[in-house]
Amino acid sequence: MQRQSEPKFKWQDSFTLVGVILTAVGYRSEDAPIVIGCFAFSTLLICLSVYSHKEWRGWRYVISSSVVVLFTALSFTAYSKNVERELSGLHGRLVPANDPDPPNLCNLVDDELGLYFGNMQVKASHFPLTVIRIAGKPAVVMNRNADHSLSLSLDVRSADGKIIARLDGNVFMVNQNNYLSMERKDRSSLSVTAQDGREVLHARYLNRHAFKLSAYLISDGRTVDLSAIPISNVCLGIEHGPEGAGAIGVP
Repeated sequence: MQRQSEPKFKWQDSFTLVGVILTAVGYRSEDAPIVIGCFAFSTLLICLSVYSHKEWRGWRYVISSSVVVLFTALSFTAYSKNVERELSGLHGRLVPANDPDPPNLCNLVDDELGLYFGNMQVKASHFPLTVIRIAGKPAVVMNRNADHSLSLSLDVRSADGKIIARLDGNVFMVNQNNYLSMERKDRSSLSVTAQDGREVLHARYLNRHAFKLSAYLISDGRTVDLSAIPISNVCLGIEHGPEGAGAIGVP
């Protein structure tokens, strides 16, 4: 009796089609976990499809290995493009790095959070807290997120009162009509230069408990340059105060 040959197309080959679709989804996604997940799962599906063809014998291993190498390279390329796209956007979120706290006098302990600017530091354990007050209005506000990480909020404006950049609970927005340049070296940093060439905001989310900030703040005709505050080598431990109260106030 003549042996019936196996069909050239098996139901497992449909895994390859699903894998190709997942690859396209991963390549177009802007969410890093989705990119990695799509490429990993598509690699697994295609390798299973290839391995089901026993008639290919040793070539199954060669093809599967090639698929793994190819899709690893594609995954890295897609992830790199995803990060590049994120870092060039005028809207996004700062995420904590894993930097050590800079040398300071505060020595954060327990649930304390710290903000470093100029040559001074502010630490607190009760929130929300207004760090800088200008003309009776909160200008820089610290808060604590649900996961106990530090949250920072402030507006940077030009002399005409228009917003250049806003940081609202670590989510930033840059006014596309009122800035010269923006730079993000990584997902934890943000630097914004105004149209007059001055760097008006430089924020670094050091770690879950600390921010380093430099900002040129203008409010109601008053100006505060956080990098030039005439206070040095001081750690201010601040308790929770009334709305509008601040560690540093500008009348």
